[in-house]
Amino acid sequence: MFSLLKRLIFRLKVNRLKFSSIGKSLIIIDFPIYIHNSNTHIGNDVVIYPNVMFWGEGKIIIGNDVKIGNNVMIHASSGSTVHIKDQTIIAANTYIIDSNHNISKDISIQDQGVESSPVSIGPDCWIGASCVIGKGANIMKGAVIGANSFVNSEIPEYAIAVGSPAKIIKFRI
Repeated sequence: MFSLLKRLIFRLKVNRLKFSSIGKSLIIIDFPIYIHNSNTHIGNDVVIYPNVMFWGEGKIIIGNDVKIGNNVMIHASSGSTVHIKDQTIIAANTYIIDSNHNISKDISIQDQGVESSPVSIGPDCWIGASCVIGKGANIMKGAVIGANSFVNSEIPEYAIAVGSPAKIIKFRI
């Protein structure tokens, strides 16, 4: 009886999530999940771990069979897109953001606003723990980004890149 009640409460929490669209077989490992973006689209067979945040006013597209680890934050700015393609793994504590603050010296940084550029990841990519994927990043098919790396450029297909900024060290064989 307790197990049935627990499953029912869990299902009610899942149904209250305000994604724009959800494919079949969304798996939420545990709560909380924060959705502060009404343009978030979730594909089929997606797994989301606790404390994931979807943020901003742009479009966030999560493909099929994607795994998103604990404490991941994904931000899409108005008029821009973050697209995580099929069969990609995003490890814990990763931050994906498509914008930067402007930094002219004649105006306070707080008053300058931001500049955005789309972010694209995957398919079949692995983003290691505690990475920052920044404005304009284009991580191509099969790439691996090592833990604690920063990416804001193009990483070619099947490349393994590490560091800040991420540099290619070899390719998947």
